[in-house]
This record gives sequence, structure tokens and C-alpha cells, in this order.
Amino acid sequence: MNKAVVHLLDWCNNLFDRCIKDGLKDFDDFYCLFKTCALMHFELLDLHPFSDGNRRLGLILCSYLLSTFTPFPTPVYNVWTDSCKDDYKQALVDARKDKQRHPKALATMIIECNYHGWKRFFKTLDEKKKLMESINAEEK
Repeated sequence: MNKAVVHLLDWCNNLFDRCIKDGLKDFDDFYCLFKTCALMHFELLDLHPFSDGNRRLGLILCSYLLSTFTPFPTPVYNVWTDSCKDDYKQALVDARKDKQRHPKALATMIIECNYHGWKRFFKTLDEKKKLMESINAEEK
């Protein structure tokens, strides 16, 4: 088991390095990073399912990989969207059944959560900016 985890982490580190080698410049670079995140999470859970906290570890590692461009954690489901734990589990089952073992639905969930995180962040910034502008206008 230990060798398998080390192999998985080396593999993901290589994928990660390929994604960011020239910086995150275009859509493909970001998409590569999201796919790497989903693959790492899926393969880690496939090595050793939920019973010992690997889901949480996988999410922490996803957040770490994505920290190159987002300060937000990667919750994957049920934070800003209608997705839930059952959707998450189904995404893992679908990846296991896929001939290429690619967690497409999981990657989509991770992308959605990041999108909604940034959307809320910019909405809050805009609200704060408007509040500050109104306070400054009142003071004059």
C-alpha cells in the first residue's frame, strides 16, 4: 500500500508539473490542473476508500494542487451548488466503471465549486466596494 501511495503521488506531481511548467496561461493549463486534481483524488480513494479519512485527505490535496491559482478550499459538493454527497459517490462509481478510469464527473464538480467560490468572492468584493463608495460619498 505504501509503495502504491508513493507511486500515485509521484505520478500526480509529474502531471502537476506539466500543467504549470510554463505558468497557467490558458484554458488547457487550468483544465489540466483540474483533471490532475480529480485523478489524484479518485485514485487515492480507489487505493483505500473512505474508512480512514482518505476523502478528507484527497480534498486537502486537491486544495493544495489548486492553490497555485485559488486561495479557496475545494469542497467538491454541497457548498454553492445543488450537488450532494450522493452525486460525489456516483461520480466515483462512474469513474471506476469508465474504461479509461477518468473521473470526468468529479472533475466537473471540482470546477463548479471553484467557479462558484470565485463568483462569491467577486460578488463580496463588489458589495464591499459599493459600501465603501457610499460611506466616502456621505463623508464629503
